[in-house]
Amino acid sequence: MGSFKYFARIAGVLFAVCTITALLLGAVYGLTKDTIDQNNSKVMKDSISSIFEGDILIKEAIVTEELDASVKEIYLVTENEEAVGYAVHVAPLGFKAEIEMIVGIGINGECKSVRIISLSETPGLGSKVSEKDFLSQFEGKNEKFTVKENITPIASATISSKAVSAGVNAAMDAYKVVEGVKD
Repeated sequence: MGSFKYFARIAGVLFAVCTITALLLGAVYGLTKDTIDQNNSKVMKDSISSIFEGDILIKEAIVTEELDASVKEIYLVTENEEAVGYAVHVAPLGFKAEIEMIVGIGINGECKSVRIISLSETPGLGSKVSEKDFLSQFEGKNEKFTVKENITPIASATISSKAVSAGVNAAMDAYKVVEGVKD
């Protein structure tokens, strides 16, 4: 009978510790959420600005149900009140986790550039998909991207290479939906 009280007391202490820890984590998150959101917004805007040159204005575009699940947001990019393209935030699943990236698409429908925002791929292998040599393969093209056909994969990182290609394809498809382009 004494051992039940002992285990109940230990369980009560563990419950209290876990509850206090959860409350503290929630409070810290609440205090830092706005700063985190501002930093994420700045990274997004900086990535878009690095693709579209000039005095651009970034407006959020309409997202419809027809888009791939990896498409997070679509931004209409304008300069002097005239549309110059779209920036599509996509996050396809890589080898370890989602690869967050911005795909810039010109008003003519060609891929202007790809910027990796964050990735957790294997350092020295899958992480190489963020390098200019790999990403430049997408620039200036308006086609379906397929690894080993028109995209040279990173050696020993085929899954990561396919993920980035899938993300660019999803962005190109999103552009077509938003612009009403028929295949």
